[in-house]
Amino acid sequence: MSLPSAPPRYEFNEKWSIELDRRLTSAAGDLPSDEPERLYTFHPRLDVGLQGQQVDDFIHSLYPDLIRRQKATHPPAVRCALFAIACCRSYENVGFLQKTTTTSTAAPKRYAQAPFKPPLFAKILKELADRGYLVRHKGFKTDRFPEGLTTLWLPTDSGRRLVRDVTPGACVSFLSEGRELVVLKSEDKVEVDYEDTDTTRDIRAQLARTNAARVKCSWRYRAIDLDDSDEHRKASNYDDEALAALNANISVYENDWTNLGAVDLECRRIFNGSFTAGGRYYCPAQNLRKIERETLEIDGKSTIELDFKSHQARILYHLKSLDSPEDCYDLPGRPRAVWKHIGQLAMSCKSRGEALNNLRRKYEIETDEAEEMLAAYQDRHRDVADIMFRAKWAELQYADSELTRSILDGALEQGIPVLPVHDSYITSTEHGSALGELMRRCYHDAFGYEARIGGFDHEYTRQLVSELEGQNKNR
Repeated sequence: MSLPSAPPRYEFNEKWSIELDRRLTSAAGDLPSDEPERLYTFHPRLDVGLQGQQVDDFIHSLYPDLIRRQKATHPPAVRCALFAIACCRSYENVGFLQKTTTTSTAAPKRYAQAPFKPPLFAKILKELADRGYLVRHKGFKTDRFPEGLTTLWLPTDSGRRLVRDVTPGACVSFLSEGRELVVLKSEDKVEVDYEDTDTTRDIRAQLARTNAARVKCSWRYRAIDLDDSDEHRKASNYDDEALAALNANISVYENDWTNLGAVDLECRRIFNGSFTAGGRYYCPAQNLRKIERETLEIDGKSTIELDFKSHQARILYHLKSLDSPEDCYDLPGRPRAVWKHIGQLAMSCKSRGEALNNLRRKYEIETDEAEEMLAAYQDRHRDVADIMFRAKWAELQYADSELTRSILDGALEQGIPVLPVHDSYITSTEHGSALGELMRRCYHDAFGYEARIGGFDHEYTRQLVSELEGQNKNR
């Protein structure tokens, strides 16, 4: 079985950072810190778990007398929990979020990720906490956190030792034979069942054949540890203990190149409300940091990532049969990232008021300033201002996902390996020119206008990896 190696998406959790600091300082009789220690969290994968003889022995020590029905559910849940602890690595400031609810919404069978349900997984986590392997910080909702905080789980030293004890000779196994590639969600983002039609069967068949072509290649990357932020590219070290370094022939904590497992390279499409809304391609490998994606190799060859510039903002123009500015976010007075955020609000919000409130909260500014920013963006794009703030995101995502479908089909015909990352596409450097031409042709066929395509220079990353490897050898 191939080993999944795309790491979970670690995110800085400001709310839990503040809350844990408040609890610790309150217990010590001190005032909360102005800048509390940064806590990073992730949501555990429920489709994989640690597999091995030591893992089996541990499960037996936990549950020596399981009945037949429990044998099908409890061991996979423990394997999944151990993998979640392993994903926290050796750091004290990484934990995971998992609800402890004892009720479970009956999800359609077609979307089942594992042979156990979330309440059982929560029960296993509680028992591991009772045995000293985890610390549980219960989720809650207060005036300070009106949207609530999900229960936080942090490994103890005993938990980290446990993972190290059970990982020699261990690998990571998939907990289900396969997963549904065509996902339909309601407006409130809940997975819903559907009757298969020629349309859904055609979508699933296209996913299956392009996925099969992708996983025939060997995709490898370097895991890089960063100081707080990808944005500033402050790589402090090549991370010897990142779970991204998992490989079928090495232990969990060994430093090596990584082979992306089949499931991590397997795309599925998620639609919203109907099969003509949304439909973007998603796969776990997209969770790699940008700087890690830049180290990808395909069958030992270097890669290039090509992307469409101002992608959905330009498509908004095309929906009105108009060409667009080359860069829709090139406005004066603010950083490009701010204008890009406003552009995303223009496409995703249901009203201008919703966008206005978002700007006020995000940048902590007064209404007049937020109003000025929206007005400047609308004035720059006055030709499409009448269709802004009408929740066009589902329509736009469907348009760009159908473009991705055309590109993947074309790449399959030409024997070009491609990993889609929303509006960008990764292939080997030797296929870069052919992929770029294919992207231009598919874009013109879809919208009738010329594409704006850019590529990422990987030379910085190659130099960085070389420097970090030298640091490791000298430690």
